[in-house]
Amino acid sequence: SFQVVQHGIARLTILSEAATWLSRLAYCEPEPAHVHAAKGWVSAASVEASAVAHQLHGAVGFTEEYGLQHFTKRLRILRFAWADDRTHYVALGRRRTIESAS
Repeated sequence: SFQVVQHGIARLTILSEAATWLSRLAYCEPEPAHVHAAKGWVSAASVEASAVAHQLHGAVGFTEEYGLQHFTKRLRILRFAWADDRTHYVALGRRRTIESAS
């Protein structure tokens, strides 16, 4: 019944669906451009999704006993383990520049 909560959940759904479909594209057509685009989007979406989830859960989302805190930490570790969104977007931009120059 709270419109703000509904908008937050809708945003989480959009981020999740977009990440899923980009990941499927990168899996089915593993061209470097698709992989960089998928990894960049998933990395950027994980930051926004974590922020929205913590906002929706309030202070309880920051406690150690609550599961959200563990997911957020794991997402942060994975985000920087395989390069962040900027790195993948720069690589994608360089690839596009080289392709357009050829």
